Amino acid sequence: MTSEKKVLLRDSFYAAVIFAVVFGVIETYMVSVPFAAITAPVGGVLFGVFIYFFAGAKK
Repeated sequence: MTSEKKVLLRDSFYAAVIFAVVFGVIETYMVSVPFAAITAPVGGVLFGVFIYFFAGAKK
C-alpha cells in the first residue's frame, strides 16, 4: 500500500467517524436514540466507503 493510499484511507476513516457522530446527534434530537444508534453507524460506514472510492478515483 502506497503512502498516498494510506493517507486516503486514514482521511476517509476520520470523515466517516465525524459524519457518524454528527449524524447521530442530529438524529437523536429529530427522532430517537434507538433509531440514531442504528442509522448513524450505517450512515458513517457508507459515507466513508463512498469517500474512499470517489476521492481515490483516478481521472
